Amino acid sequence: MATSTAATPKALKAYLRLAETWPPHVPQDEDDYQAGAEAAHALSARAEAGRELGEGETMYLEAVLAMLEAYDAEHDAMPVAADLPLPERLRGLMEVSEVNQSQLAEIAGISRGNISDVIAGRRGLSKESVKRLSRHFRVNTEFFL
Repeated sequence: MATSTAATPKALKAYLRLAETWPPHVPQDEDDYQAGAEAAHALSARAEAGRELGEGETMYLEAVLAMLEAYDAEHDAMPVAADLPLPERLRGLMEVSEVNQSQLAEIAGISRGNISDVIAGRRGLSKESVKRLSRHFRVNTEFFL
């Protein structure tokens, strides 16, 4: 059975309306990046609050996140320290960013107990937590793997 991948007119209208605020593109500088991050955060916050995003909103969010990731790849603010285990990288990130465990757990979208286990090396991060941390700290997802 063939499935159509074309967006509906309603979805395109929603996408274009959102694109008026921040047209998806690879940011040119930190201010531009911040504007894109704010656009993505506004939609993400609505989704996290339990409001289901429409097709156009989802398309826009995915496009913006892809552009922000492209910027991050070019301007990796914190290169991966391949010889350090994840718990040490997280501790260093927390120190540099002046973030405590509770704040890190909130950013990652997990409980304080779970982030404590990650920092202690007893567990890893989920894909969703890696994405959230990567976006927040503007580092490549590889930093958290």
